Amino acid sequence: MKNPVEYRLQGSDGCFKWSWDHHDILSVTPEFNSSSHCSTSARLRSISPYSGRKETAVYATDIQTGMVIRC
Repeated sequence: MKNPVEYRLQGSDGCFKWSWDHHDILSVTPEFNSSSHCSTSARLRSISPYSGRKETAVYATDIQTGMVIRC
């Protein structure tokens, strides 16, 4: 891979804290709602050139309920 790939994860009905397993291959940038200062989505971007397939998990933790969603 020579060009970064970017995705958006979109949640609903919550305010999320984002975390992920492999910081060497992926960056995660929360996007905040301007009215509530709450993150309901995040931008994911590959950050390291590599050959072959790589996998990682991204976790969205609802700060109100503590429920964790794994992507």
